[in-house]
Amino acid sequence: MNTIELAKKYLDVFFKTQEFDSLYEIFDEELDFKGPFLQSYSAKAYIESLKAAPWESCEYEIREEYENSNSACITYLFRKGRKCTLMSQQFWGTNGKINKVRLIFNAADIT
Repeated sequence: MNTIELAKKYLDVFFKTQEFDSLYEIFDEELDFKGPFLQSYSAKAYIESLKAAPWESCEYEIREEYENSNSACITYLFRKGRKCTLMSQQFWGTNGKINKVRLIFNAADIT
């Protein structure tokens, strides 16, 4: 899978299936994740944080997506109940796995 396909698989797991252990297949062991609420430097730490506090009753709608040889960016509308915000995630890949993610959004919109 290329990086955009890996990113879409991640979003499906996060928002639809919540089969978080399947993310081990697409994340590098040393995943570098940074977002407004969390920083993590391993796939295990990030996946365990998802299991500990999964999002419930939320959805997303992709607005834009871009990719180049080793990265992809997906911008989507995030909705949870009456709360809504635009989120953008940049994904970098190497050796068929995601090794770095940057999540950007206004946290005040959903807290």
